[in-house]
Amino acid sequence: MANKTGPTYDQRDLDLVGQIYEASLDPDLWSEVLVSFAERIDAASAVLSFHNTRERHLSYVQLHARDEKFLRSYREYYVRLNPYLDELHRYSDSVYLSQHIVPERELMRTEFYRDWLHPQDVHYHAGGVIFRDEARIALMDWQRPRSAPAFGDAEVRQITLFEPHLKRALTINQKFWGLLSDSQSAMAVLDALTIGVIFANEDKEVVYVNPKAEEMVRLGDGLILKDGHVFGAEPAQTEHLERLLDGAVRTGAGVGMDAGGSMWVGALFDRPYYVLVSPLRTHRNDLGLTGKRVCAAVFVSSPYHPYAVSVQSLRNMFGLTAAEANIVSELANGLTLEHIADRHELSKHTVRTHLKSIFLKTHTRRQAELAKLVRCSPTSVVAEGLLLGPSLGGPMERRAEPDRREVARVNTSG
Repeated sequence: MANKTGPTYDQRDLDLVGQIYEASLDPDLWSEVLVSFAERIDAASAVLSFHNTRERHLSYVQLHARDEKFLRSYREYYVRLNPYLDELHRYSDSVYLSQHIVPERELMRTEFYRDWLHPQDVHYHAGGVIFRDEARIALMDWQRPRSAPAFGDAEVRQITLFEPHLKRALTINQKFWGLLSDSQSAMAVLDALTIGVIFANEDKEVVYVNPKAEEMVRLGDGLILKDGHVFGAEPAQTEHLERLLDGAVRTGAGVGMDAGGSMWVGALFDRPYYVLVSPLRTHRNDLGLTGKRVCAAVFVSSPYHPYAVSVQSLRNMFGLTAAEANIVSELANGLTLEHIADRHELSKHTVRTHLKSIFLKTHTRRQAELAKLVRCSPTSVVAEGLLLGPSLGGPMERRAEPDRREVARVNTSG
């Protein structure tokens, strides 16, 4: 693949992008991102938070210049009164100003403002929604006191510039669970993932392919690995993939600000592969693989491959019985209740009874909603036997370290 030059950026921009991707692999570094961004937009304080909007609870938080003593009262009571959560869950844009979400006069009449925000001298907010689904929302939010001017268009432009990097960093964290600071643990995690992962160095050479990606490559209908580089099944796909990888590698190397991107690849029109290309940037950028820095990751998945759902993880995560977890696993792979009953030698009545219990425990109402929840959860990302924690909670939550396993293979020949 030919090298391409990209636009130049202010060194502060590059440094902040680097901080964001370093934090994607080490959640403890998010506090540094909050501080740097707060300085950039002249914010007095900042918060990174993950909320379950369905159950109205806080699952993860990082603070900058906010009094932690208020956290307890927020978790126990004020999270249920937060007027921003429901509005932001429905908000069409990713970047927001508080006055556009809840009008200032309306906000000041709320108990949430009078008894929680006002005592902290927090009045104006600006931020970005970096993750959102039916039940959860992740926010990076910066604040100013009432005595300061409200955030405006200038701050929106700054947040918009870095928003795709924040979202991509969260994607990396969701897939790797913050374990890549330890290369041996990282390789164990990567080996166990049921999505394909490919690492490329600063020369865009493939230096690592996990077992799932190897399996996909062997099928020969999606991605191709040749001479140490990755190609699409068709020339146009290869050209698009090269552009995404070039931008991601430049960002990972600290000389660009491209957040990568996603695309479909495949030789079969009705069975494509979904590819996400993302920058990687860490304090230990070689991840123990090669002498050259790992600068980009290529994640590969297919909606047509069976979901390798961890039954034990389902039990731990949702409090299911063994029978219920098996039924959920089958539903996630598209089986009907009749097929599940036949396969497990159960009556249809028994399967339906189990399903009612499953709906209650997972807070879902329909089979399609349940299947989507499972497919988006860690149970379908991490293979059986690698339990990373008992709670769905927030995707940034620290997980228990897995058993150390044999270090994964390194692909240097292509």
